[in-house]
Amino acid sequence: MTTIYETLKQDHDKHRELLKKLSETSGDTVERRSLWKQFFYDVGGHAAAEEETFYGPMIETESGQPHARHSVAEHHELDELMQELDE
Repeated sequence: MTTIYETLKQDHDKHRELLKKLSETSGDTVERRSLWKQFFYDVGGHAAAEEETFYGPMIETESGQPHARHSVAEHHELDELMQELDE
């Protein structure tokens, strides 16, 4: 059975690969739009799931709150940036 840590790492590796592929494109091409769309929706779903299943339980403990809150704040910053880029 896969652990949550393995699943998170797999997702993060996938996101890095998509960003690498995106960086190898330019202009307004079908390929670039397709890669962006895949990255945009995958990262959004990943962040929501990560916050609910990973950071949610952490934030309920006093020792986990600082890290969980910091990570959720980073997700929020990334979400705002991605929304801006998507426009």
